[in-house]
Parts: sequence; C-alpha cells; structure tokens
Amino acid sequence: MKSKNQAFTLIELLVVIAIIAILAAILFPVFAQAREKGRQTVCASNLRQIGIATLAYVQDYDETFPFANYTPNDDTTGNSNITWQFAIDPYIKANFPQAVGTATPDKVTSIYVCPNFDKSGRDSSTPAYRPALSYSVNRYVFGTFALNVSAPRRNPSLSLGDLDEVTRIVLLTESRGRCVWTDGIDAPADYTAIPDAQICSAEYFIGRNRHNGGTNYLFGDGHVKWTKAPTPSFTGDPKPSIAGGTLADYGTLAPIQNTKGVTFRKSQTPDAAGWFVENDAKAVPAL
Repeated sequence: MKSKNQAFTLIELLVVIAIIAILAAILFPVFAQAREKGRQTVCASNLRQIGIATLAYVQDYDETFPFANYTPNDDTTGNSNITWQFAIDPYIKANFPQAVGTATPDKVTSIYVCPNFDKSGRDSSTPAYRPALSYSVNRYVFGTFALNVSAPRRNPSLSLGDLDEVTRIVLLTESRGRCVWTDGIDAPADYTAIPDAQICSAEYFIGRNRHNGGTNYLFGDGHVKWTKAPTPSFTGDPKPSIAGGTLADYGTLAPIQNTKGVTFRKSQTPDAAGWFVENDAKAVPAL
C-alpha cells in the first residue's frame, strides 16, 4: 500500500504565518524595551562610577565639590576652560580627554558617554554635541568661574556640609552633549531671565526623557535613581541650530512648568524626589 505524502494546506500555512506574525508583534516590542532597559542600566552604572569618583575627590579636597568649569588665569578668551571631568578623572582613569571629540557616539566607549546619547535631540547635522558631555553637573553645587558665565552668576563650589539632605539633592543629570553644567530650570520666568541658564537648562530638559520616558539622576550620597520626565517636557523645536551658540539659537524652545519632576526648590515642593536647589537663601546666587 502506498502512503500518501503529508503536506500543509494553504490555509494551514496561512494560519502558521499569522501566528508567527502575532508572536513577532508581541515579542519585538518586549525585546526593544529590554534593550532600552539595558542601556538605562549601563547609564546608571556610569553615573554610579562618576559618583564614587566625585565623592573621592570631595574627601581629598576638604569635602568641597570640584568646579563645574573654570577658566585658567592666563586665558582671556574662555576657550581653555577646565571642566569637572578633568578633576575626577584621576580617580577612575576613564581617559576623559580621549572621549571628548565628535566621534560617532556608538564608536565611543567611556563612562562619560551615555549609550542613548543620540536619543536626545542630536543628529548628524549638529557635530558640536559631544558624546562625553552626556552628563551635566548641578551648577548650584559645583561652582563655576568660567568667562563664558556672566560675572554675577559665578559661584564657589559647595561642601558636603552645605547640603541639608545629601540623599535628595541632584549632583548629576543627563544632558544632550553641549553643557557641562545645568541649573535645571523649568520655571519660564526664571528661565528667560538668565541667558546662560536658558541654553544649559535646555540641554538638560531635552535629555531628561532619554531612557524609557525618564532619566537617571545621581544624588548627593552617590545613589542613582531613574525618574520619569514630566509630560510634556518641553515645547518648540527639539533640535535647534547651535551653529552660533547664542541664546537666539534656542528661541523656539521653551520649557513647560514642571509640576511633577525633580527640578524644584525645596521651599516650593518639599515632597519632590530631589532638587537642584535645596535652599533658596544659601545655595542660589542672585539672579
């Protein structure tokens, strides 16, 4: 007796293909989410290492934080600013100078580079953004004496003793890749009154939804926490031209008042997850 060859019918093949398509539609977003979660975890690890190095520096320098940036005395142009990364790099030997350039972000591996650097409003037409400036420090904690900061806004670094709640004040946050510091300002009235704060706050709040709708923050005691970004986080063009590097380049970009995020003054929102400014009278230079 001859046996009949068994084969799938057209309907059976279509059913199998449909099932595979359904499974793919279900699983691919899960895989993508898992990949993004992995990048978020790598970024958090970067910040933890930076936090350890920063606190080691603080212990060696009378419990005082390094400058966010300062201009050497012999520089009258402001083109050779020394930034906080150079201060802490000896403690982790991450070779910051080699990571500063405008290389393709996915070719740069460094704890100063967020794996999701390109997911924060940067594209190939904006080469001045640098992967190794993926993170910005809190300007109210890390002082600045740079020529490109207006004189009334130059301030010394704080010490650990100046901080009321080290577990709740932000030391570092994610940034788009141009500024080494930020004020973290969301309030439009404050934001528009301080030109240099507008640029560097914009760099921060564009970058604060880099990981699954939120971002990682390093706090004063060295712990790192992911916090969801407010929605909407900003209005206007998320990719303004930076060719001139002036306030006008950000003219179409204005923040929404943050009502649920972490960038609040303590006196305004005592229950926020963290602050860039703890105490209005002590930490904030006059505007």
